[in-house]
Amino acid sequence: MRYKSLRWAAAIVVFYIVSSLFSCEKSVSQPLALPAGCDTANLTYSNSIQTILISGCGALNYTCHGGGVSTHQGNFSTYISLQSYAAGGKYSEMWSYVYNLKKMPLYPYQQLDACSSAKLKQWLLDGAPL
Repeated sequence: MRYKSLRWAAAIVVFYIVSSLFSCEKSVSQPLALPAGCDTANLTYSNSIQTILISGCGALNYTCHGGGVSTHQGNFSTYISLQSYAAGGKYSEMWSYVYNLKKMPLYPYQQLDACSSAKLKQWLLDGAPL
């Protein structure tokens, strides 16, 4: 009888530990502290993101994700060619490489500055509008 009580107590403790690890409160991300003057409202490909992709991804100079012969998969030189990589917000291929795996951008391009990173992230979350 005593062992049953101990097993129940242990099961309850394990349940609380596991439930606290996977609770909704833990998965809610905190807003990023943006640099002064960094506006992430009303972002579109044409008003902000294209510039980030040109400077950080080689989107127009054909070195990495350009429209010609690229050294990496993905043509980011036009909005239409970029859509399949940006669709899905946090579940997009672009999000995965830039934020989850932290594999992009590669040399010779520098990592995105805090404002560019926040803009790209918000644009993806907003559904990658044109």
